[in-house]
Amino acid sequence: MLGLFRKKIVADTSENSERMPIKPSPSESRLQDKRPEVQEAVRYAKGTAIRYDEYLVDKLKDDHQELLRQYTEIGNSVDKRDYKKCNEILGRFKARLTDHLLNENVKLYVFLDCHMENDEMNAALVRSFRQEMDKIGKVVMDFLRRYQKLTVSDANAKEFKQELSNIGNVLVDRINREESTLYSMYELI
Repeated sequence: MLGLFRKKIVADTSENSERMPIKPSPSESRLQDKRPEVQEAVRYAKGTAIRYDEYLVDKLKDDHQELLRQYTEIGNSVDKRDYKKCNEILGRFKARLTDHLLNENVKLYVFLDCHMENDEMNAALVRSFRQEMDKIGKVVMDFLRRYQKLTVSDANAKEFKQELSNIGNVLVDRINREESTLYSMYELI
């Protein structure tokens, strides 16, 4: 399915079912080329000063865990009708999410875009993920701004919980797909 995973796939090439590896994509070929100048080029996003960060995926996964922890804490505080705590956590959640989205946008997406420029299938996948995250990010940030301005209370707690649940479902799905697809692509560079 993904160009980076093609080397795991084999194709039948004759009537006697002799198997032969599929030719690697252009981005995979660069990864297999061990010349120092090629390896150094792989470490920077072409035309930028953005360097490959071997710890980036771990940082982003840690962000996901902290965001999910805060999300759960927000829901629990509403269930306990501790709206003051809920509103405080919303502020921390917003700050953490903003930082995460910026890191992801600059360090992950820009880097992947540059390294996938000759691999149209994976480049399209990265663009699709980025566009989808832009939309999700906008909806979530609008939600957070609205409830920071209104503050959560008995008057809007039911509506807040429903919106929070919907956002949580989208975020969990997105986190799972990012970690299984995008982060794997980045780690293979």
